[in-house]
Amino acid sequence: SVFVATQTWPDIAILEDDPDAWEKAWGARHTSIHRFALSDTGAAYTTSGSVPGDLRNQFSLSEHEGHLRVVTTSGDTWDGSSESFVRVLRETDGELIEVGSVGDMGNGEAVQSVRFVGDVGYVVTFRQIDPFYTLDLRDPENPRVVGELKIPGFSSYLHPIGDGRVLGVGSDADLDGRVTGSKVSIFDVSDPADPQEVAVWSAPGGWNDIGWEHRSFLWWGPEQLAVIPVNVWNNGENWAGAVVLKVDGTTIEEVGRIDHIDEDVERGRTECDVLTSDDLPSNGDETSFETELEWIFTDGYSRIILCEPGESLSVSGFQCYEEPWMLDEAEQIGVAIPDDATLGYCWDNGNMAPVISRTMVIDGDELWSLSSEWGWNSPEAPATLQVNDLGSFERIGRVQIG
Repeated sequence: SVFVATQTWPDIAILEDDPDAWEKAWGARHTSIHRFALSDTGAAYTTSGSVPGDLRNQFSLSEHEGHLRVVTTSGDTWDGSSESFVRVLRETDGELIEVGSVGDMGNGEAVQSVRFVGDVGYVVTFRQIDPFYTLDLRDPENPRVVGELKIPGFSSYLHPIGDGRVLGVGSDADLDGRVTGSKVSIFDVSDPADPQEVAVWSAPGGWNDIGWEHRSFLWWGPEQLAVIPVNVWNNGENWAGAVVLKVDGTTIEEVGRIDHIDEDVERGRTECDVLTSDDLPSNGDETSFETELEWIFTDGYSRIILCEPGESLSVSGFQCYEEPWMLDEAEQIGVAIPDDATLGYCWDNGNMAPVISRTMVIDGDELWSLSSEWGWNSPEAPATLQVNDLGSFERIGRVQIG
């Protein structure tokens, strides 16, 4: 089966005279769930159902032995009325009907991550501290919360790694709920009634987006390695790359780091022409400036580049974007631009390395990684594919894509 979930809102028109209409609509939101049966001939719709609240992501849904387990948050975290539930649905008479539920999780908080493993479930909520809940789901009609652990920070992604352990990847935080960095934890869940955080790795000032894009996380089981893309801004440190963590029983050790900094590339190198204040009819006289473009020409840290067809709209060490509005302003102030040329606006990205978004192990001894300037690939931000030795983490080779 495949399940598709959509957000359902009440008709706001019926509340149009109510000053609290939007608040009430938010509190009354539901998630509609639709089941499709898969076969060799395709997918066929079978049934639908609905549950109060909203899902965190695809891990909030789990089909198991004829039942669908669903984790949602209802209410509003801002006024403390939120509450999270696990609801168990079963198809009955052509409809997904709730047969069991358990709530009272994370009151005043929102779900940050969910993972189901057979008859067991794990849920993390967060506002100031991280309650990590363990769930007994053996009886679909009587799901139960059997364990709870409160710790600072939260896990935005949970990954079972065997032997009664779950790896949590997310953010560290202080006791007031202020996020202070990136965090990876090992949870010992061998006793569901008494979950424990037994090891922690953290990067102060760090950030990872694995909770929003879990495919950026890599678990290499043969060597018990976790690869975590991280961006760090801390006390002058400005670094982006991936850390490699060795998870050994109840310990976490950072064994290596990789990044995509091209140390051999001269900053400011480009195929295109770089326009300067000398190209302005005003010769950089600020008293006569009429457009934003003129200020950019003279700000001292940006670059305006003019690219002919076939030239890459890029400057090494800079982030560049095509800006069509610049063509209009260039014409307005009398800067001649060929009809088939492109203007690019580039700004210095400092020492920031390209952001790694994917990693994988090939042949058991090579760590491959994909990066781009801001974590996504585009014509203005081409990607880099790199391979490192999995033992020494030395760079073996790299190629630019796009």
